[in-house]
Amino acid sequence: MTAAWGALLLFVTNMLAILLAGGGVLAILGLSGAATVKLKGNARRNAFILIIISSLLVAVPLGATGAQITWQSRQELEIRRAADAWLAGTEFEVREVKITGSVADIIVTGPGDPPPFDSVVTDVQQNVDPQLTIELEVIPVQRFVREGIAPPNR
Repeated sequence: MTAAWGALLLFVTNMLAILLAGGGVLAILGLSGAATVKLKGNARRNAFILIIISSLLVAVPLGATGAQITWQSRQELEIRRAADAWLAGTEFEVREVKITGSVADIIVTGPGDPPPFDSVVTDVQQNVDPQLTIELEVIPVQRFVREGIAPPNR
């Protein structure tokens, strides 16, 4: 989904939420009767139909976006579990896992060389998605430790 589509969806969702919330507050306050007294014919019914159709039109892409994000998050979680198991017993740790299209990026940090990459690729492609391309980024880490000096006795 492009950023522009997401921004438009957010705008329309907010606009409908404000209209529905405002209409609900006016109805609770009893002002809806005063506002609809002069409506003739099907105007009131048409307004409600328009609100319902607009809400449904927003609900469909919101639902689809939510389902896509949930699916992607589950895949990223499974890849992270596979990467954590792959790095178990080493000083490496998984920094980030993200999926963009059909590419899964695994970013790990640690000293030296990581374990063989093929085992995590096999695990991810068998348990998550065989079509994923796995990219590994290794960020080397050097740790320096300096112990504090004891203060002189006074």
